[in-house]
Parts: sequence; structure tokens; C-alpha cells
Amino acid sequence: MHDGAPPHIGFCVQKVLHSFYRRTENWLRNILQMATDPDLTSCDYWLWSHLKSVVNRGNAGNLATLRDRIILKVRQIKVELLRFAVKHAVRRMHFFGTLERSAH
Repeated sequence: MHDGAPPHIGFCVQKVLHSFYRRTENWLRNILQMATDPDLTSCDYWLWSHLKSVVNRGNAGNLATLRDRIILKVRQIKVELLRFAVKHAVRRMHFFGTLERSAH
């Protein structure tokens, strides 16, 4: 998304979005428009920062150990934290969709 390419929207994300919007074009239009909006990239701020802080505790020693540590730490992220991030991302999408409609 940072290189101007359209965002990849995984099937699990599409499923969540379909639960909020009945028609695909309603959410897809907003996602494509806001793909580079920094407020919608909570992974850039929260997830990667969190992973760096927990993975970098101690020396990994080699690439295989680093990979295993990353996998372990990702699996240890509490489901509630991920739900919180998704919930607030959806709220931001609604907010920006409202702003767009009021601008026209």
C-alpha cells in the first residue's frame, strides 16, 4: 500500500467487513480510497512496535531462533487485543466514510 499499489484484503478481513456492510462496493470503495491513510494502519504502529519490543528481549543468536521467537510472540498476542484493534479500525472506517459523504 505504501508503494501506491491497491491493498490486499485477506478473506478473513473481507468476512469481518461483510458483517458490517451488506454490499461489497460500500466497504471496498472506502478501503481503496483510504489505503494510505496512516490512521488505518494500526499494525504499523501497534503490532510491529509490540513485536519488536518483545522479540528483541535478549539476543536471538541466529535467524532460525529469531524466526521461532517471532512466531511464538505472535501466537502469544491476546485475542482481546486483536479484537480491540479491529473494532477501532472499523470505527475509523465508518468515521472516514461519514466525512467523505458529508464532503459531497
